[in-house]
Amino acid sequence: MTTTLVSEPSEAIAAATKFQFGLYVTDLRRSVRFYTALLGVEASKSFADYSQFELSDPPIVLSLKASTPQKGSSLNHVGLRLKNSEAIVEVQRRLEAAGYATRREDGVECCYSRQTKFWATDPDGVLWETYTLHEDIDHHGGGSQTAVTSLHMIDDTGPILNIWVHTLAEKYPTQLEFEDNSLDEVRLEGSFNSVSAAEHFERLLSSVYRKMKPGARMMMRGMVSDLPFPGVPDFPGLAAPVKNVPVEKAPIVSLLQAGFRGVYIDRLKEIDCLKAPGVELKSIIIYANKPLETVTGTRQVRYNGPFRKIVDDDGIEFPIGEFIELPSSVVDRLTNSPETARFTIR
Repeated sequence: MTTTLVSEPSEAIAAATKFQFGLYVTDLRRSVRFYTALLGVEASKSFADYSQFELSDPPIVLSLKASTPQKGSSLNHVGLRLKNSEAIVEVQRRLEAAGYATRREDGVECCYSRQTKFWATDPDGVLWETYTLHEDIDHHGGGSQTAVTSLHMIDDTGPILNIWVHTLAEKYPTQLEFEDNSLDEVRLEGSFNSVSAAEHFERLLSSVYRKMKPGARMMMRGMVSDLPFPGVPDFPGLAAPVKNVPVEKAPIVSLLQAGFRGVYIDRLKEIDCLKAPGVELKSIIIYANKPLETVTGTRQVRYNGPFRKIVDDDGIEFPIGEFIELPSSVVDRLTNSPETARFTIR
């Protein structure tokens, strides 16, 4: 990526009070392309591992840092409130012209106000709400559900990795048109919430597993509940396609049964805009990997705590403070997990 240097900010820029926030991104080039379309400006700073956008209206500074996904994020969504519907139409037009999917809602009641808005998702799944406020109301409303599904981008330049994305709004494929062991990454966005999920989700996971390369990453996002959902869901707005809400543990069990390993929950957060009697609705993001093929050789690993010992998916015990010898394939899986910092490998 070309490096652009800005020597000194102008006095007006330096003196301005602005809201600044930063996002980790897995592919900086793709993310810069998305935010250029969303914000309508070029990046003010651009390096191989970092880019920054700065706007006066709205007064924000957005920084993008190239990194692997960060565990424990509490971000629900990010919003841009514009002056009127005409301004919304212009931003939506700009995104769609650049090849990004959007979803519009007119006059929806959400978060104690009536709004017109549209949704778009960046390449790392950050959900953006662009809206205008019509009036405040005295009840929460239930028209928007920001955590159920995301809208993936269309990259005209072609992705570097072979990635397959399935969303809640799409039908389950009868077969996947990919070679076995060919996919670098799979993203299931609300797939286990669809009308077909109750009967066919395990079959979809089995098919996906065959098509993924050894070591490839799986990401699942959707809605779950703490207890079995009463009856068939009947949600308004964007959540209307949700016809299956599993309990929190069910997607994890399905992944393990399909053969995935290194399963971990990146986010499990209560959903504010939707309610159901007797259960607590939550959004969940889960990551997992298809195991690597057998690698010859062994390496030594020490678990550094804080527990007396831990046990992995295959029953391997890691006692605290002791080096144990493991196959290299197991160590490779460990180095790709978010818990790597808890181990010493030699």
